[in-house]
Amino acid sequence: EDPDYQTNIRYDEYPMVVPKKRTALLVNRLMVALKDALEEDERERSKLLEKYGAVKGRLYNSDDIRTMDLQRR
Repeated sequence: EDPDYQTNIRYDEYPMVVPKKRTALLVNRLMVALKDALEEDERERSKLLEKYGAVKGRLYNSDDIRTMDLQRR
């Protein structure tokens, strides 16, 4: 018989450390991916502003460019 095995512990009392840690790691990976996607989107918007920011004397902001981008689709 294993001396480390305790017979008085029920399964539902056993701490669920591993699934919680897996969940935390998954949430962390999702948050990093979301942050990277948002940063990439902002970089693309900045490139558009640099390229098309002042067209015919008018200065466009990022909301204008985003709206134009959606209208083309």
